[in-house]
Amino acid sequence: MQSTPDEVLIGRIANGDRLAMQVLYARYHVRVFRFVVRLVRDEATAEDVISEVFLDVWRQAGRFEARSTVSTWLLAIARFKAVCRQSISDSWLGNLRECLAHLVRLRLPADAGGVFARWFFV
Repeated sequence: MQSTPDEVLIGRIANGDRLAMQVLYARYHVRVFRFVVRLVRDEATAEDVISEVFLDVWRQAGRFEARSTVSTWLLAIARFKAVCRQSISDSWLGNLRECLAHLVRLRLPADAGGVFARWFFV
């Protein structure tokens, strides 16, 4: 199965073939990981993203239309997931900075930031 074309693997994955999924993962996980690390700049986040990518492949293999190569399809999914993850992260961080800046403007006691952080992260 190692020499099986990617398109055939996708068809088998669409039919629930776990071995085909293992082969596809083995073939592409390093490439996808390196691609995602360049986008998110964090290995732990990249690991999360590639897990989501290959889970999507498992769930959506039947929707692959072969308008591109499988590798291009995987990297497109990875890029979308990484950009979404980064947007959420940037938005969350921006909101946190804004809230902490507001606390500073209010001149709250020094421990108020800690109280806020405990409330915010619960």
